Amino acid sequence: KTWSNMLQAVFSDISERPHLLGVDKVNPQNVLPDGGFNWPGWDLFENPTPDTIETFHNSFYDRAQSAGWYPVIGSTFPRFRDYYVQGNSPNSTPKSWWNITVPSFNGDTIAISIDAARESGADVLQAVTWNDWQEGTNFEPSAEEGYTQLLRLQEHILGWVDEDSMRNAVLAYNDLKASEWQQCDRVSPDHKLDCGTKESTEVSCEASGCCWRPSSQSGPWCFHKAPSPGVCEQPAPAVRNCTRTPEDRLCHCSTPSTEPTTYIDNVIANSVTKSPSTWKPKLAFEIVDSFGNPVKPANEVTITVQIAGGEKVNVKKCKTNKKGKCRVKLPKMNNNVDSVTISFVRATAVDAHIVYDGSSNVEYPQGCTLFSTGCPTFTILAPNQHVAVQKLIGVANDVVLIK
Repeated sequence: KTWSNMLQAVFSDISERPHLLGVDKVNPQNVLPDGGFNWPGWDLFENPTPDTIETFHNSFYDRAQSAGWYPVIGSTFPRFRDYYVQGNSPNSTPKSWWNITVPSFNGDTIAISIDAARESGADVLQAVTWNDWQEGTNFEPSAEEGYTQLLRLQEHILGWVDEDSMRNAVLAYNDLKASEWQQCDRVSPDHKLDCGTKESTEVSCEASGCCWRPSSQSGPWCFHKAPSPGVCEQPAPAVRNCTRTPEDRLCHCSTPSTEPTTYIDNVIANSVTKSPSTWKPKLAFEIVDSFGNPVKPANEVTITVQIAGGEKVNVKKCKTNKKGKCRVKLPKMNNNVDSVTISFVRATAVDAHIVYDGSSNVEYPQGCTLFSTGCPTFTILAPNQHVAVQKLIGVANDVVLIK
């Protein structure tokens, strides 16, 4: 009644008055004037199966038709899986929402809801929801599913799927958003240079090539764009970039940092015979800071690598010494193992402010950076595999490093 009175007061012309609907079944004794809209509900959570999902939607449309609701707004959702246990403190409410799961049933959850809306003649079908990750009903692209949920909607609406056009639209948006973030959103209040007047509006400000950002903090709302840092090939942090490879779907660039960095300046590797039946690979990294100085024990860096040889896979660590060398103690190998492959796991520093910058690592002879995406590993050969090789300058994927 309160809502109805407010709408009548604000919109005296009934033709301009918006419809008022509430969440169906939340308060069945006090349905809002124009009815309710469908939303994942408790009766669905008790025993979720494809049959109960169909009953859930059909029951809503039957109630809406019987009561004469208008407009009839149904819902479609990919699944429901809440994270209230993980996201709330112990003993917090509402307890009844914890650990609720309605599976996707391989896409049937969406399909059933759309079919029910079509058969009932619903006026609107609401996708529940774009980015409600806490309840797992999100349609937004993700690293785990890519565009799966949006493509299912597209297939049901259009009758076909076109992932490329969807991906291109998202990438174009990301590029625009990245540029705005770098040149407008990242500008601190004390660095905002006024670009307008008291009469400036969003339209006039942006038409002059400036940023318009209303803020409760001090500083102008219309200000000059900051120079693009020119270091980000990918969108800025928190700006999603869905590329064609699953592992890169959430890639982003970091902001320029003035904090000290470390990187691998050199690799020392060879192998020695230990017995008639065994040999041992040797490995050390030379770690330097952003000024090219060896990393001292006070700023100790730990390098973790994985070693694969024969059927064995080991993970080993080393810490920098006073000369900045990080010596990895590798296991012995039997002579039937011709080589071991080294891959990077992580680098950590005792000082949290020191950042490992793998992009500055030593390069392979072909110009590929050590432990980069293009050159993620290198090989140390057994002694009997490099008899003719005494010294090699540089490193490569398929040869031993000897110094």
